[in-house]
Amino acid sequence: MTQRTFLLLALFFLCLAKVQANTDSSRVEDLLKIVNENRQDSTLALTNLYKAYDIAKSSKNHSLLGRVFIVKGVLHYTHSEFDSCEIYWKQASRLFSLANDSINWGQAERLVGVSFDLQGVLDSSLSHLLIALDIHKKTGNKKGIGEVYISLGIIQQKMERFDAAIETNGLALQLAFEEGNEGVIGPIYNNIGSLYQNMGEVDSGFKYLLLALSMQDKINNPSGKAKILHNIGTIELVRKKYKSAKDYYFTSIALTGGPADPESLQGTISIGNCYLKLGQLDSAKSILMIAIQVTDIKQGARDYKSIYDYLSQIEEKEGNYEKALKYHKLYSSFQDTIYQETMKTSIHELEAAMELEFEKDKNESLLLSSAEIQELLHKNRQGVNLLILLSSALLILIIILIRNLNRLRSGRADLAQLNESLVKNADELEANNKKLENIMTNKNDLVSVMAHDLRSPFGKIQSIVQLFELSYDEEERKSYLQMLDNITRDGMALIQDLIDLSRIEGNVLADEHIERLNTFTVSGIFSHLNSSFASHLKAKQLVLELNLSDEPILNREDYCERICDNLISNAIKYSNPGGVIKVNSVIEGDMIKIGIEDNGPGFKESDMNRLFQRFSRLSARPTGIETSTGLGLYIAKKLAESIHGDIILLSKPNEPAKFCVEIPVNLKNKLNAQSAT
Repeated sequence: MTQRTFLLLALFFLCLAKVQANTDSSRVEDLLKIVNENRQDSTLALTNLYKAYDIAKSSKNHSLLGRVFIVKGVLHYTHSEFDSCEIYWKQASRLFSLANDSINWGQAERLVGVSFDLQGVLDSSLSHLLIALDIHKKTGNKKGIGEVYISLGIIQQKMERFDAAIETNGLALQLAFEEGNEGVIGPIYNNIGSLYQNMGEVDSGFKYLLLALSMQDKINNPSGKAKILHNIGTIELVRKKYKSAKDYYFTSIALTGGPADPESLQGTISIGNCYLKLGQLDSAKSILMIAIQVTDIKQGARDYKSIYDYLSQIEEKEGNYEKALKYHKLYSSFQDTIYQETMKTSIHELEAAMELEFEKDKNESLLLSSAEIQELLHKNRQGVNLLILLSSALLILIIILIRNLNRLRSGRADLAQLNESLVKNADELEANNKKLENIMTNKNDLVSVMAHDLRSPFGKIQSIVQLFELSYDEEERKSYLQMLDNITRDGMALIQDLIDLSRIEGNVLADEHIERLNTFTVSGIFSHLNSSFASHLKAKQLVLELNLSDEPILNREDYCERICDNLISNAIKYSNPGGVIKVNSVIEGDMIKIGIEDNGPGFKESDMNRLFQRFSRLSARPTGIETSTGLGLYIAKKLAESIHGDIILLSKPNEPAKFCVEIPVNLKNKLNAQSAT
């Protein structure tokens, strides 16, 4: 092969590769355009997005694959799945940094900042926006800088850094005028107006909002105009110009679909407030009822709080105190929900702080590496040309190798072995998937307990406190205090159950037996339990009849007491008032047997297979106001087995429950024998 022929082949393959790359890019962009135009149609959008992903992945073009992840994040944003947005936009940022695509890299970092803003994690949002600003400044991308300034101003406003937010919005406004970007001038004026409003300078805020309104009229943007009219209405409300505020709010919601449209919800609630301030109570009540119908129960805790607050004030003004109290209780319940969400967001922010600090350091390192690579490429252009020639030669060698594939038939045995390995891995993967499903089921069960059962004691406490405040009878108040004591004990027992469950699932029960052994008596344990359960027994008029051994035992006293605590707690919980709970013990060989019998309904035949399973809700129900998690018997059984004991149900179906706890008299001997074996 002559040198000329070699060069022609190399040139041909290079051109072919470039044409293919351009074709892939064009096809991906066409598919992404279809996705953006059909974001509400999940099936159509996802079908085309997966096609774009396959093409971009096969092209091995990091920047093109990053574009796919950007659109994937936008698709999740459309459906308010903000945590998913964060995941895909972070992945896009990493791909753009690898491709040295600074413009798209800065855009992706800004979107990551926006995703954290939408999740309420403001510190993380600010960190990513500052990274995006640094990237755009190094490339001189004015449009990107302006977009980041706008987002930064919004975050600074939410963090109540008003002076910094005004300065940032001023920089964004200056860039918008320089670039002639009229589409963002109105929103920037609106942001500045809102800032002055939050600072209490309502006159300045009103001035900037009027400027924003004129810009939206100029570019004919009804949606933007509606937001600004709403903000002007809010300023008028602060000025106590309630009629003027109401008119602005009505004009705003008219542009977004009227009071019954979910997009108009904030304006509708504000109109109700204006009517309330004007004393037009019937009108206020009517429009607030419309607001209730369009509020999303899952996401509208703050909206419900405002609505029920206003309705409570209306009913109070009309003298309907019973309805006013009802609405005030609803208002208080949503106030609690908002507090819990705020606490959850604060925890999320703390957890994300260290991750974002690491992310920032990594991105700064990538920026430094990018500059070094640029300098290296500049100095070695001749090396790049040589690399192109070598790549062409490699392509020719690949063609020759393809013609001789018949010589590789001996490799079929290896391929068969590899296939067997893949089948084995597939089986292992299936087994792991089943384990993962079990873990997810356990997690969902635990979340259910936390969300329902842990909330129950606090709800009861709140109700009893309200009754306590309304009562003036001393005996009645004492009964309420007794109920509070019992409910508090139930709550503490639930928390202890969850702690024990964590220790059981973590396989840490037996790790500390030798160090924690001590000598005690069963009568001593029940003496302490009798005192601990005294108020609960008194509340249900129950008698704890004890016939116990004083023989010393060498075992885990804390485990034995926890086991007996769970069984006595269940006996009290399911016994009928005025009954007797019988407890006896006897030593047989190297084991002590403790019998506990209540006077409740016992268990049905259908309960037997689920008796010692966790989260099992059996047929029997507590005879008082107690709660049940379905963990007590499961934890007691596991603790007993951990110290070489057991729990056995002796009673038959539909008889009062009778359990027998078997515990070694000397656990040290058991453990030494096990170790020797």
